[in-house]
Amino acid sequence: MEKRPRWGIVHFRFGQRDGVSLEIDKRLQILSELGVDFFLIGGTRHPYFRRQSHYFPALDLQQASASQLLSQLFQRPPSPSLVSRYRYWEAQLEEQWRQLLDCLQLDLLVVHNLFSLPLVLPAAQALATVIQQRRQRTLAIHHDFWFNRHYLRPNHRFVRSILTSLPPRAPFIDHQVINSRDQAMLWRQRRIRARRIGDYWDFQWRPAKDLAQFPFHRHFHIHPQTELILLQATRIVPRKGIANSIHFVAVLNKILAAGGYPYRRAVLFLSNFVELGFEDYGRRLRRLAGQLGVRVIWAGRQFGTNGDGLSFWIPYHFAHLVMYPSLEEGFGNQFLEAVAFRRPVVLFEYPVFRQDLRPEGYRYISLGGRVYRRYGFSLVPRARLEEAAREALSWLGEKREDWLEENWRIARRYHGLANLRRELQRYLN
Repeated sequence: MEKRPRWGIVHFRFGQRDGVSLEIDKRLQILSELGVDFFLIGGTRHPYFRRQSHYFPALDLQQASASQLLSQLFQRPPSPSLVSRYRYWEAQLEEQWRQLLDCLQLDLLVVHNLFSLPLVLPAAQALATVIQQRRQRTLAIHHDFWFNRHYLRPNHRFVRSILTSLPPRAPFIDHQVINSRDQAMLWRQRRIRARRIGDYWDFQWRPAKDLAQFPFHRHFHIHPQTELILLQATRIVPRKGIANSIHFVAVLNKILAAGGYPYRRAVLFLSNFVELGFEDYGRRLRRLAGQLGVRVIWAGRQFGTNGDGLSFWIPYHFAHLVMYPSLEEGFGNQFLEAVAFRRPVVLFEYPVFRQDLRPEGYRYISLGGRVYRRYGFSLVPRARLEEAAREALSWLGEKREDWLEENWRIARRYHGLANLRRELQRYLN
């Protein structure tokens, strides 16, 4: 009987609604079809693959030790005692990684974001050491990089020396990134050649009939004839630009109030959760919505992706428009989702979109690529919001289904699951 390949997959969390977790789920679907035995190593267990899940406490971002260490390393220079504690923890984690890899006997170790986003730096450094010592065949996938996050700026040579040693470089380690900007940066900083892969979606997937049958309007007290539903499905963190969605709805409502449209107002539907550590941002958004008289439906607690709550895809079925005002993204998962559901997208042209996605030829409603700071938010100029709001109403009035269909065909060509399957099969030989 032929031996089945054994892969280990490392990430901070599994089965969640962040972009990396969603991309991992697509890979798990394909690996199951390809007959790969996979083992999930992270700070959470996957709700669907609990038997294959190995809980690694150091990767649990909700543990106080992880969040405390992150703030201590990046918010002030480390004290000698912190450095000693760090080295002790790193040594302990080396042994834990070594024991786990000895037990699993993997053909391939796939590491998502641990080497590029230093949320638990000693765990990353310890794993890099063990990989080098064992010459473990490894695929390191970097969805995000610390140098793109303003709160992860090293302020001491001790931290800088660790960050500049990652990701690890060796002939038995392959690297992938999801955009051309990070591809170029990784070469400049570490002389590492990485393959650019992007994100993916199953464009052949047809939502279950119960998505359409769900009493969405009644459940969320939305009037289907008079209220426009604007969906933003991103997590609630500052770089997602949610304040601009609130301002956009306020502008749209002013236009609708003047008459001439079948809708009387728009509502903003937020279907994702407030990320840990950004609760104050969520409270500031609530105050902003109240000041502007915008109805926001905070529905993040009701939705999930793996059976924990309502299906995350229900709001896409009922939305009139999808808001994607992110100021910074590694790629753009929610953009692909909106295109897959054939919904018009109101989009801020963040750098990676301009460089990698816009050249593919999509049609969308642009919020431009410029913001200014006011009241602690990065805001799109009012004139640009008004222009985009009128364009959005024009899209809805003219029902530009041919444009939406063309978007779907373009995305399927560049980001369909067939492309991901080919990428994964490269590591089965």
